[in-house]
Amino acid sequence: MLTNSDIVRASYAALLQDDIDSALANFAPDIEWTYPEGMSDHGLGGTKKGHAGVREFLARAQTVFGELRSVPEEFLESGGQVVVFGVHRIRGAATGRYGTVPFVHSWRLADGQATHFVDYHDTAAMPRIMEGEVPPLGWLLHTNTDEIRARTVHLAAELRLADLLADGPRSADELALDTATQPASLYRLLRTLGGFGIVTEAAGRFALTELGAYLRTDHPQSVQAVLAMRGLFGKAFAEADHSLRTGEPAFQRAYGLPLFTYLQQNSDKGATFNAAMSELTQQMTRALLDGYDFGWARHIVDIGGGDGTLLGAILTAYPRATGVVFDQPHVLPAARERILATALTARCAAVAGDFFEDVPRGGDLYLLKDIIHDWLDEPSVKIFRAVRRAMNPGGRLLVIERVVPDGDDPDISKVVDFTMLVVTGGRERTRREYAALLAEAGLRLTRVIDTPVGTSNILEAVPDDSA
Repeated sequence: MLTNSDIVRASYAALLQDDIDSALANFAPDIEWTYPEGMSDHGLGGTKKGHAGVREFLARAQTVFGELRSVPEEFLESGGQVVVFGVHRIRGAATGRYGTVPFVHSWRLADGQATHFVDYHDTAAMPRIMEGEVPPLGWLLHTNTDEIRARTVHLAAELRLADLLADGPRSADELALDTATQPASLYRLLRTLGGFGIVTEAAGRFALTELGAYLRTDHPQSVQAVLAMRGLFGKAFAEADHSLRTGEPAFQRAYGLPLFTYLQQNSDKGATFNAAMSELTQQMTRALLDGYDFGWARHIVDIGGGDGTLLGAILTAYPRATGVVFDQPHVLPAARERILATALTARCAAVAGDFFEDVPRGGDLYLLKDIIHDWLDEPSVKIFRAVRRAMNPGGRLLVIERVVPDGDDPDISKVVDFTMLVVTGGRERTRREYAALLAEAGLRLTRVIDTPVGTSNILEAVPDDSA
């Protein structure tokens, strides 16, 4: 029979493997999850309730920390309480700095499930690692290092070094043979990656760290394709001044073609882009399912749905629904492969077409995830109008994008907005701007829902019969 300590140990093990569902299986449905109030400025302090609250906390932690691993070291059990001593191993998302902060965790359990969790740690030490103590001039100078750090990680992703290290440590000479690189030069890249916490070196051989494992293509939360794709965009950013002077995307100047034409004509890059979109969707699928009730919709159309990652997750969660993945012809083989792999062939189809002209008719719910930000206002309105013509009476549209907030507080939407200028010529928008575009297409914005991950919003729109 499992002891309370065994249950808590299993929970830590699952969380360290990013297996949230297995951890939640050990938590009571109404668990109270408490973090120090000193972390409230980062959106982490206070008490979260229930499984949804724990998911919200963990999702928020991913945006605050580049890495957060709570490693238990000692367990003390007395009746229904387990006290755990250990360390938080963290990396600040903003600073890239690593550090450890000791913790004491108090767990209370009943009937084999955790009912209460409280974290105690030094709330002054953790922000110092997260935020750093860099003077303003130092912060500006650090941007040079940040650029180099990013490019080295892009190269690691492009070379698939994590996959090559999946079976254990290897030397730079061995890796060079598999990557067609010069051993001495590759060693210098690996040594740099070691300083960034991606690999670790011992006796001339390199091994993956927990952080580096996210670059494995088989990791359940892989970002290999996302970072390899960012490497593709690097050449465009080198021409970013062209966008500033003309308002045109620098990607076309750098590569001679618009992004989507280039991807269609270069199948290897197109495959990387589609894999990156799938990875990003997987990162936030759970948050979308938690943030919106899809249960009312019987037929769902995912416009520009790529390989069907999002729609497949929705149909799996809602077995009474059917759906269509709608995208360009060259994208659909991957969608059909995923539909087959997820046993959804009876409920899901893949259809090709042009979303500027017509989209599949008869949908109760239409999805546009990370599509509208690729385009300026006029083509965006054309897409919205195509949806308006196609939807059933009482239908709805979900636009899943980053909504730019007012003010000058830091927000990822502003970074992505400039990226869209450089890469596609598109843009992120404010709530008012989305409402105006939807209204022009005969749609009315009804609400904007924040997702637990805090990086995208769900904008719900319905036909405006008065338009």
